[in-house]
Amino acid sequence: MEFVAEVAKLFLTFAAVTVAVVSSTFLLIRARLRYGTGLQRGAPTRWLIGVGAPAVLHRRLRAVTASVRMTIPPPRWRSTPTKLQELATDIERLAIAIDSDLIRAASSPKQLRRRDLGELSARVEHLEGLSQRLIRTAVHLDPATISAAEWRRRAIELDSQISSFEQAREELSRFDPDELTAFWEQFSQRRSEN
Repeated sequence: MEFVAEVAKLFLTFAAVTVAVVSSTFLLIRARLRYGTGLQRGAPTRWLIGVGAPAVLHRRLRAVTASVRMTIPPPRWRSTPTKLQELATDIERLAIAIDSDLIRAASSPKQLRRRDLGELSARVEHLEGLSQRLIRTAVHLDPATISAAEWRRRAIELDSQISSFEQAREELSRFDPDELTAFWEQFSQRRSEN
């Protein structure tokens, strides 16, 4: 009787672990279908790997919002969004609107679906162009971004500084370390006296 109870416990533990793993995997897959805003869209899970036009368009929309949000992160909590952040949010909203239409078009009759998917494809393409323009603008306005000429100038300056340090290191390596230590102690002492 104890054996049966142990087997039942083991089976229930295995079942609980299996349910937890399957449900968390499902939630992760559903999260992959969302855009940056976290709003629920209801896109079919099969669109993550599907090869049909609706699935491809959905993935392109997700790529648009992901690339915009990689360049222009959402505003911090309780902070006023910048104009670029507002525009990025508008791009996300347009993507969500197109995705909603895409979900409806995917379930419509074949003749209507072809027509609707053609129009939606053009809208996705237009949104991709808008997002690329916004990304280029954000990168251009980013103070950390520098031009190729400025990069070359800074690289030459850095190379010169590194060469100076290497040359100083070579000159210092010719001296005896004990003599250098004594020199620096005397130098520090003279400096403190003045």
